[in-house]
Amino acid sequence: MRSSDLFPIFAAVWLALGIGLWLFSRRGSYHRKKQWHLVLVAGAGVLFVCFAYALSQRAEVLYVAVPAVILISFLNYKLTRFCPRCGFTVPRTGLFSRATYCPRCGGKLDEDTHL
Repeated sequence: MRSSDLFPIFAAVWLALGIGLWLFSRRGSYHRKKQWHLVLVAGAGVLFVCFAYALSQRAEVLYVAVPAVILISFLNYKLTRFCPRCGFTVPRTGLFSRATYCPRCGGKLDEDTHL
């Protein structure tokens, strides 16, 4: 299969994934978000690496894509927090800083968010 044939599939999958994650972010409970966050981050990373390889059809792309996806996924996992009081997905405030209070309800965020 040619890479030009895969691009519409790539776009459709990422659009569906984006809409699904947006809905999950808006509607998911605190416990569900904590339970599925690692799986969703890792799954999106694996999916991206697979599509990058399939679209380029060159193994050399993996030398760049895999370390980049690992770094981005790690930072996403570590810096994303959820409010235990209202379930809000707290956005990152900086590259290496983390919010301590929920911007929506003002509740204190857990210190052990990923244990």
